[in-house]
Amino acid sequence: MSQIDAPPLPKLPLGEAISLSYAWFFQKFADVLRISWLWLVLCGVVIGALNWVQWSWMAAAIAEAAKSHGQGGRPHIMPPSGFGSLSTLTYLIMTIGTASIGVAWHRRIILEEQPGLSGGNIVTSALWRYVGIGIVLGVICLLPTVIFVVPFIFVVGPTVQGAMGQQPNGTAILAIFLIVFVCFIVALAIMLRLSVLLPARAVGDTALSFRQAWSRTRGNIWRMFWGLVACCLPPLIALEIVSAIVMAAIGFPKAMPADGQFAVPALGMTIMGTLMFLLSLLIVPIYIGFLSHSYRHFFQGGIDVDELI
Repeated sequence: MSQIDAPPLPKLPLGEAISLSYAWFFQKFADVLRISWLWLVLCGVVIGALNWVQWSWMAAAIAEAAKSHGQGGRPHIMPPSGFGSLSTLTYLIMTIGTASIGVAWHRRIILEEQPGLSGGNIVTSALWRYVGIGIVLGVICLLPTVIFVVPFIFVVGPTVQGAMGQQPNGTAILAIFLIVFVCFIVALAIMLRLSVLLPARAVGDTALSFRQAWSRTRGNIWRMFWGLVACCLPPLIALEIVSAIVMAAIGFPKAMPADGQFAVPALGMTIMGTLMFLLSLLIVPIYIGFLSHSYRHFFQGGIDVDELI
């Protein structure tokens, strides 16, 4: 596993790590599909159902509001039945599916392990260690906000709201904004420094501690940050372009018709929303790959940019 007692390595070679992340994704795309296909199917079903319920309800709510407005009454709009349960089920499948894909792709890169049955790793300890470390990192990232922001809001809350008939205190609002911003930066830095624990747990490296991960990634926050940006932003921009094209094709948003009633194309929006989510799930291995190559650099003696060329 990790060579945690090795002497300090040079800074993370950012360009090489990003290049390898994309190279592994495109050159081993068949493996990406083997790892992801079950979760794409399951998420397609639950996300499609959730989007259909949501957009159908929205279309009915708009129609009801327009009808009630024309008759001078109040609309009686109730939330769709079972929406909360369906949302919870969707969130669980999304979370486990993303973790399953992440663990399998980490192991494909770091251990050169050929993908097994898609979703088969949900019964392994590696996946649940991965989920556990993800939860711990999330809690750690929330600590700056809990420690500094929440007490500050309680102290200056009455000042922010202002006295009766007065404008809110601008200085207090600015102070809260600055504190929240600083806490966000601190939480992001912590997350980036400790994110190498995710691939470590995925490949069974339980010896790597938080302290060791923090120490070995010192001086690499900006490299980890720009790696995150480079591996996430371009695919997301491409998805936004696809989304805009699809929305234009299905005619949403539509111009207000002559009768003044606004129509929501529920089926088209359901298809678009489901498609966009599945594509976003499919590109998760790009950033997962960056974390894998970062782990290899910091704890396994470096990376070789020519390995897939």
